[in-house]
Amino acid sequence: MLAKELSYDAIVVGGGPAGTNFAYHAAMDGFSVLLIESRSPGDYKCCAGGLSSKARRLVNPPSSIVEREIEVFLMVSPQNERSQIDCGVRGWATVYRTKFDGWMMRRAQSAGTELLKGRVRRIRFENDLVETELDGGRKYRSQLLVGAFGASSKLFSQLAYERPECVMGVQAEFLMEEEEITRLIGNRLEFYFDPNYTKSGYVWIFPKKDGVSVGLVDEVRSKRKMERLWRFIRSHPIASQKLRKAKSRLFNGRSVHSALIPSRPLNRTFGDHCLLIGDAAGLVNPITCEGIYFALKSGEIASEALKRADQRSDFSSATFSWYEEKWKRLFFKELLLPSIQRLKIL
Repeated sequence: MLAKELSYDAIVVGGGPAGTNFAYHAAMDGFSVLLIESRSPGDYKCCAGGLSSKARRLVNPPSSIVEREIEVFLMVSPQNERSQIDCGVRGWATVYRTKFDGWMMRRAQSAGTELLKGRVRRIRFENDLVETELDGGRKYRSQLLVGAFGASSKLFSQLAYERPECVMGVQAEFLMEEEEITRLIGNRLEFYFDPNYTKSGYVWIFPKKDGVSVGLVDEVRSKRKMERLWRFIRSHPIASQKLRKAKSRLFNGRSVHSALIPSRPLNRTFGDHCLLIGDAAGLVNPITCEGIYFALKSGEIASEALKRADQRSDFSSATFSWYEEKWKRLFFKELLLPSIQRLKIL
């Protein structure tokens, strides 16, 4: 472990699934961890909230977090032809990221992680340490900085990393009667492929207990995304009938939200005293846009990398290259090959 004069073994910037899972595992291994999160508790996170069976096996969230157990994927073609895929036993689930991320933070804190609300302004590497400075001038030092700050952070340039290539998700939240959702949608994740609404992705309907998340994914530069989303909600021959009694649900005072979604991994996700995990590393399936599993798993792998570095007393990129080698062995093909196929389709 680090000498007593150092503040922390690791500082994590970002309290989503990647950062909180790293913090949990590192703290469980006895490391001192500071988790810095800019969002306030309960702030909305724009995400459809699909939790894959692999993600559930990694963290096993309590039933109070799970909105619906998902049994089927429904695919709807541009000609409105429908096909279904069975999720199998204990398949996917839906969650609201607000609740899920809050539970993950509490889990990390219970393991010994210190949580700090703030926004990182500057990061410096000097004398084999990382100094992290927050707004207001507060400074903290560590041997390892873990970037779990998503795809849109201004910190990429300070750390001399490229930003991941991205698409954009636009999502609206609605309230519906639970019985109405069960009757019209059930325990299904619905995907609509139609160039009238998006040429580079799909539109989704994800059911929750008493609400639905409806969104689309498209290229960042494509215009009128929100207009196309509302047109889908109001006029799609299948979806509009399911959503006609839906009422807008406000989070943070708004019913429609947007977020960048990485479309391919970064070429490099490690450096001296630094690792990038989750969306910050571009670890999202470019076809399904599913990223929670990769966020959780990359956080877990990064905690293993910290343990290796501590055992060797070497926090250089030579040691941390193992982190990237490990996640590439596990799921690089799943992340990269679909993006190549997608480019061929486009």
